[in-house]
Amino acid sequence: MFLQGDVREPQPGEDHGEHIQAHVEFLQSPFGTSMTAEKVQNVIAHIEATQALMVEQQQAETMMTQQQQGPPQGPPGPQQGPQQGSPPPDDIEGAE
Repeated sequence: MFLQGDVREPQPGEDHGEHIQAHVEFLQSPFGTSMTAEKVQNVIAHIEATQALMVEQQQAETMMTQQQQGPPQGPPGPQQGPQQGSPPPDDIEGAE
C-alpha cells in the first residue's frame, strides 16, 4: 500500500495501538528502509493521524463513562441521629 504511494485514513474502531506498531515495524523492515523520503513521510503522517484518532476516541470514551456514572459524589452530608450533649427524649419509659 505505502510502497505504491497509496494512503488510507485511519478508521474509528480499529485497534490503533496494534495499527501503529505494525507501521513502525514496517518502517524498520527492508521494505520500509528502501522507500523514498516522500513515502516515509506519508507513513509518518498516517501514524500521526492514527495517534490523533486514538486520543480522540479515548477522550470520547472517557466522557461517555463519566456521563453514565452521573455527577461526581460529594463528601457525605451530616449524619442524622442524636447529637452529643442532646437531652434524652421525654417519652422514655421509666423516666418519671
